[in-house]
Amino acid sequence: MSQYEGLFIIEGKASDDDLGRVISQIEDEIKKNKGEITESKSLGKRQLAYAIKRNSEGFYILINFKLQGPSLQKIQEKLKLNQKVLRNLILKKS
Repeated sequence: MSQYEGLFIIEGKASDDDLGRVISQIEDEIKKNKGEITESKSLGKRQLAYAIKRNSEGFYILINFKLQGPSLQKIQEKLKLNQKVLRNLILKKS
């Protein structure tokens, strides 16, 4: 299993319930693909450098996880379908 670090930007208009729901959807998708979450933390609400989908603020969520490489593509495809996730970046840790 490889280790990955994912940074997710969730729209700033999301309520606390919506935010929790989106985070659990991301974590469930990782677990569904036989991944293991090692750390998950919120970095808070921040001003975006430029508007993304008419949002000027976003919640930054950092999730560290272990996963088999081929499953990563499935997770990224699911994230593209989620309207609340503005941007995501997943990097492989060495």
